[in-house]
Amino acid sequence: MSETILVVLLGVGAGLVTGLVPGLHVNTLLALFFTLPAQTQADFAFGVIALSITHSFVNFIPATLLGIPSEDKALAVLPGHFFAKKGMALHAIRLTIAGGLSALLFSVALTPFMGKLLEKTFNDFAPLTPVALAGILVFMIAREKTLEKKLLTLLVVALAGLSGAALLNNSLFQSNLFVLVTGFFTMPMLLIALSQKSALPKQNYAAKKIHSGKALKAGFLSSIASCFTVFLPAIGPNEAILASSEFSAKPSRTRYLLLTGGITTANYVTSIAALYFIGKTRTGTAVFVKQALPLTSETLFFAMAAAVTAGGLAGLATEIIAGHAVKKFEKTDYALLTRATLAFILALILLLAGPLGLIALLTATCIGLLAVSSKVNRSCCMAFLILPTILFYVNH
Repeated sequence: MSETILVVLLGVGAGLVTGLVPGLHVNTLLALFFTLPAQTQADFAFGVIALSITHSFVNFIPATLLGIPSEDKALAVLPGHFFAKKGMALHAIRLTIAGGLSALLFSVALTPFMGKLLEKTFNDFAPLTPVALAGILVFMIAREKTLEKKLLTLLVVALAGLSGAALLNNSLFQSNLFVLVTGFFTMPMLLIALSQKSALPKQNYAAKKIHSGKALKAGFLSSIASCFTVFLPAIGPNEAILASSEFSAKPSRTRYLLLTGGITTANYVTSIAALYFIGKTRTGTAVFVKQALPLTSETLFFAMAAAVTAGGLAGLATEIIAGHAVKKFEKTDYALLTRATLAFILALILLLAGPLGLIALLTATCIGLLAVSSKVNRSCCMAFLILPTILFYVNH
C-alpha cells in the first residue's frame, strides 16, 4: 500500500512537470514508460493515472497565460485568454479546477452505471461510428449562419482532414499526432501574440465566487459528455466540450471553462472505465494500463482511488502554482517569453520528428492561422483526426 501511495505521489509530481512545460504532453512521457520492463510498468501503472489526472489540471496554467492576443482579437480566442486580458487569469484557472474536481467525483461515482451502459450499447453502436463521425463534420459546417462562413469552415475542415489523412496513416516521422496538434492549436496563438506585441495586463488576485451549483452541473454534464469519447474514436475532450456548449441554454465563457476543466479530467476516468468494461482504449494512459496490469475489479478500485487522490492534490497544487505564475508573468517580458516558447517547441519537434516534422508543423500552423484569421471555430481543425478515422472504418 505504501509503495502504491509513493507511486501516485511520483505521478502527481511528473504531472506537474508535463502540465507546466508548453508542448509536453502526457503521451510524450508515456513513450518512455513503454520502454520499461514489464514488472516496472506494473509498478508505475497507478502513477501514470495520477500523472494524467494531474496534467489535466495543471496544463491550464500555460494554456491560459501563453498566447494572449491583443484586445481586438479577444472575442475570437479561447475563453481563458479572454479572462486573462481582462485581468482575471487566476479566476479562469480556478474555473477549470472547479470543473475538473466536480467532474472527477461524478465520473468515479457514475463508473458502475456508465460501465453497464457501455456493455449493453457499445457493440450495437459501433457499426454506426463512421456515420456519426461524418455527421459531426457536417454539423461543424451547417451550424454556421452565412454561406461565406460555411464555405470557409468547409475549407478548414477539408484542409485539416486531408492533412490528417496524409500524415497519420503513414510513418514518415515519429510523434505525428503531437506535431499536428501543436501546429493547429498552439503555434497560431503564439505567433499572433508575438506579432501583436501582446502583454499580460495587471491581474486581479481577489477570489471571485464560483457558483457551486454551476460547477456541479458542469461536472455532471462533463462526466456524461466524456462518454462520447468512448463511443466515437477521434472525438476527444475538445469535441465533447463543443457538443456540451451547443446544448447549453445560455452559452458563456464561465460555463465553457467549467466544462473544459471537467471533460478534460473526466476523459481519463472514462477511458479507464471503458478499458475495464468493454476492453477498449481511448487514451494513451489506458493503453499503458492495459499493457501493464490485468484490470480486475480490485485494480479498477485502486485506479479510481489514485485518480481521486491525484485530483485533490493537483487541484491544490494548481491553485498555488497559478497564483505565483500569474505574478511572475505580470513582470516578465511577454514577447521574450513567447519567443522562448516557440524556440522550445521547434527544438522539441525537430528532436522528436526531424525535418519532416517541421514541414508538417508549418502546414498545420498555416491551416490553424487560416481558421483564426477567418474566425472559423478552431475545433474544426479536429477534422484532422475525424476524417482519417472515417476512412479507416470505411476501408475495414
